[in-house]
Amino acid sequence: MTLSVLILSFNHAPYIGEAVASVVRQLEYVDHIELLILDDGSTDGTREILEGLQMPPNISLRLFLNEHKGVEAIAGNFNFLITKSAGKYVSFLASDDYFPPEAFKQQIAHMELHSATQLVYANGVNMSDGQALGRLHVGFVRQALATGDAGQVEAALTSSVPQLYIQALLVRRSFFEGFAPFDETLIADDWAFNIRVFRRLRTEGSAFHFWDGIAFHRRLLLSSTSNNLRVHYHRILQVARKYVPANSDSFFAYFYLRYAKTFIRQRMPRRAVSMIWRLFLLKIGSRHHSQGLEQLL
Repeated sequence: MTLSVLILSFNHAPYIGEAVASVVRQLEYVDHIELLILDDGSTDGTREILEGLQMPPNISLRLFLNEHKGVEAIAGNFNFLITKSAGKYVSFLASDDYFPPEAFKQQIAHMELHSATQLVYANGVNMSDGQALGRLHVGFVRQALATGDAGQVEAALTSSVPQLYIQALLVRRSFFEGFAPFDETLIADDWAFNIRVFRRLRTEGSAFHFWDGIAFHRRLLLSSTSNNLRVHYHRILQVARKYVPANSDSFFAYFYLRYAKTFIRQRMPRRAVSMIWRLFLLKIGSRHHSQGLEQLL
């Protein structure tokens, strides 16, 4: 049985070695690993590290060294790697994150026993300076996953912006046949990917499973695009405009309250007041509450 691991890298020279080493450790329970890494024009020595990698016999390494295209290319790059993958199962890893030992052992065991299961989600943990800061998939999104009902997960995904990280996901390669899960019209986002995947599961009546063990460690870095307020705001808004129903009061109430609090913390009072005003318009039934959001930040 072959596991395909897909990694996108960019300027993660201090971390890429640990990411690759964590993939190699999965050979303890997997016959063969196909490791596909696409580098987006790194300039910090990441490419040289990748070109110097020596893999064990049971790992097939395929490198794709591209010119830098930035975050706009992430979705297309992931879809490209999926088309190049040939393993029975597919997993994803960020080049600054890493897998624990036996990351996918339980997920593979479940899927080997249940041929109708198309994917298994697990959990992850935030890491800072080597210290675990808590699990990633908690609260209502964990509750939705635990139901095994794709419709309930889709509803949870389109009522807020829950944390659901694809690094904790194992998918049958066959599930991606004729289906590009990353939306290339948007800046790649786990949220959009998950909406598309669970919508497909729901419409096809396909099964999935949730295992609440730890499948990956997420390294918290200040350089992450999720720490860039403007980028993150517009990323969420782009996905919402395309995948969240315009009449979803629950999502927009969540969005306005979230960013009112964010703008207050960032000492942006006019933007905070705008969000509170939009929340008021939503509550009184105005259908114009979301106009002009793109120009706000």
